[in-house]
Amino acid sequence: MKKVLVLLLIFITFQVLAVPQMAVEINPNPPANGEAVDVQISLSNAGTSTSGNLSVELVWPQYLNGYSANERQIGGGSCGNWTGSCDTGDILYWDTSDLGSLSPGQSQLIGVNSSVNGSPADGADIDFIIRLYENGSLRQTINQSITVESGSDLDLAVDPQTDPVAPGVNLVYNVAYGNHSSSQATNANLSFPLPVGASF
Repeated sequence: MKKVLVLLLIFITFQVLAVPQMAVEINPNPPANGEAVDVQISLSNAGTSTSGNLSVELVWPQYLNGYSANERQIGGGSCGNWTGSCDTGDILYWDTSDLGSLSPGQSQLIGVNSSVNGSPADGADIDFIIRLYENGSLRQTINQSITVESGSDLDLAVDPQTDPVAPGVNLVYNVAYGNHSSSQATNANLSFPLPVGASF
């Protein structure tokens, strides 16, 4: 009896799927009582295929003034309690009609502005919870806090225009600084170390 050897070749194709990612910048940090707070949320797709439909939730934190719809947000967004305003614990929501999908390498910036409501003592934390969904499934959660400090007279905020950035592409930062005291700041210096891997 002859034995027949059968060689079975199996070809496996790997497909790199869409990789939606989220990065959050909150400035200033620390904020003073009554000071404006800017929240910027950068969405990007690091994969090689188009992402699904994206949506983002921001749980409105304690110590921020209430938010009124269509006043201070970037990229759409509305409060999910049907009253048109967000208070502590309410959800500020960017749905799929606001965000849609992201092509490979594409990024999108959304955000909101508010202000510290004046009640927290120095050292109080303002806690942000931000969630990214793809086709209704949770993809990423970011928990980030800023700490109230009214004793500082000078403010500095640094924010990259693009995050992430491709190799060989210009990396541009927005640098905002200010003095919210009643007196002039003398002999003030501003320095900015180059990030690792960057040249000027």
